Amino acid sequence: MVAPREPALRDVTRDLDRQWEAALTEVIAGGVAAGEFSCPDPAGTALRLTALLDGPAVQLTSYAGAVPRSRAQEWVDEALARELGLRREALTGQVR
Repeated sequence: MVAPREPALRDVTRDLDRQWEAALTEVIAGGVAAGEFSCPDPAGTALRLTALLDGPAVQLTSYAGAVPRSRAQEWVDEALARELGLRREALTGQVR
């Protein structure tokens, strides 16, 4: 990956990552406030989830076939449910 080694690109990607984490933190905090789920640390949860998403994103875009999309989705669903104190089925209303 070039972006982490190029100062100008690093600044842009860092800013985009921070915006994404802030937006996710806001959504999680809103869900907690609405009583939709339980999460004692929305900012920490957002950081962990965005970090988790980075790995499968690289695998799916750079290494075709390395990880099936359905398996990557399962990993994300499982982590999200665990972080929010939900059953995985509650995320989509269906069992996968």
